[in-house]
Amino acid sequence: MQHHASTLGFAPADFDWAMENFAARHGLALDRGLLKYLKPKLRARPATRHALAGRAAADYLCETSRQPEQRLSLAEWPSSAIPLLRDGHAVSLIVYPDLPAAAALSQIRDAVRVAKKNGRGIWRYKPSLLLPSEYRWIAAMIIGKDRGPELYCGDFTNRKLCAPQQYYRVPEENRVWFCRPDVGAALKLGYVLQ
Repeated sequence: MQHHASTLGFAPADFDWAMENFAARHGLALDRGLLKYLKPKLRARPATRHALAGRAAADYLCETSRQPEQRLSLAEWPSSAIPLLRDGHAVSLIVYPDLPAAAALSQIRDAVRVAKKNGRGIWRYKPSLLLPSEYRWIAAMIIGKDRGPELYCGDFTNRKLCAPQQYYRVPEENRVWFCRPDVGAALKLGYVLQ
């Protein structure tokens, strides 16, 4: 379920205070390493900065004649997604069983690395932005509809699999996600739980 501040009856600016105080109010339920990873992302009006980045990405999509709500099919990966990833106007969220081929995963990884290295799109913000998936689960925790991250995070380059609250250990460009019922499938694919 997706949660965005504006769909919860809040303008992003009204949600900034709750996000800036998230660690103090909800931190006991989370892994310490995860809180340390999130701390810089939860500063300086995080909901407003997230909304502005989303607006910039939507403008980019309109300029490139792609509808923001249009989802890419696996057949379109990576050719249609690479420019969006390389320009920092999208992030990869690859969830099993929809795993692209190894060559496509490498192209996706390389595109995200270029965007991060060159500070493009969402990667230009300092402090860094919450990734869309982070924003959703944090917003859901704030309103009491979630308990934190639920997906296991795998690193497709080394086959390490991290528990949901330790996804921060995997570089953004190497992440593939597994639902709890799919952890067995991840292990069969060669992932090793850390």
